[in-house]
Amino acid sequence: MTLVVVCDSYHMSGSTPVCDSTSLVEAALLPPHADSQLTLLLNGGFSIEAAQTGFFGVISLWIAGITVGLIIAQIRKLRV
Repeated sequence: MTLVVVCDSYHMSGSTPVCDSTSLVEAALLPPHADSQLTLLLNGGFSIEAAQTGFFGVISLWIAGITVGLIIAQIRKLRV
């Protein structure tokens, strides 16, 4: 966390805003390329679409691994 100066109240001088009072606030600063992380943070931090994609990917790889293992076991039984 970093201390950031925040303008609490301001007034307009012509078309330019002028800050009347400031305060220090602790904030987490994100780099400019982290806009997707900021979107996730502001929207609750959890994407159900990403979770479903990851879950189905893991399950698919597990099923493929079991299938390949069963096929290899059958081939080994046939050779003996």
